[in-house]
Amino acid sequence: MLELYVARHGETDWNRERRLQGAVDIPLNATGHAQAVALAERLAQVSFVHLYVSALERARQTAAVFASSLPRTVLADLNERSLGEFEGKQVSGMDAKAFEMYQSRKYAWDDDLGGGESLRTHRERVRRAVATIRARHDRGSVLIIAHGATNSVMLSDFRGREPHDVADLQITNGSVFRARFEGDVCKELVLV
Repeated sequence: MLELYVARHGETDWNRERRLQGAVDIPLNATGHAQAVALAERLAQVSFVHLYVSALERARQTAAVFASSLPRTVLADLNERSLGEFEGKQVSGMDAKAFEMYQSRKYAWDDDLGGGESLRTHRERVRRAVATIRARHDRGSVLIIAHGATNSVMLSDFRGREPHDVADLQITNGSVFRARFEGDVCKELVLV
């Protein structure tokens, strides 16, 4: 059996400010570092065979708290979706019309959000990352540290749903889900 543990990086200042990060490379803040340590402590009893991490600094800093003896691979395909013209915008600072436009555009399959990455392209990239990981591991426990939208794509795929169908999941900073696979089928998906 293969277990994929899918974790989100710790908090950044932009997370705290409710500012859309996307592909902007923002580091963890003090709370984020504490969340990373808590994540490592929560998963200390799991014998991971490998750790895969996004190339963005906030994810790499989260991964850094795990034992250096754990084999790890940086996969840029796990990076967060580029949000184009919306990157850096503060959600609470958007007027109602701008927020509504963002909400309607972010799940449009081919909208690159004004120079960013379309949902279709992001999903293909994340699927490529998961395929790479699954081709390398058919059993054992593997840790993946990535981002909110990237994890949404993975988890929705594991459940056979569309990327926007994750409202029931709590993909917060430092959260981690365990997906258990038998062959190609996800038999269980739980928040750990």
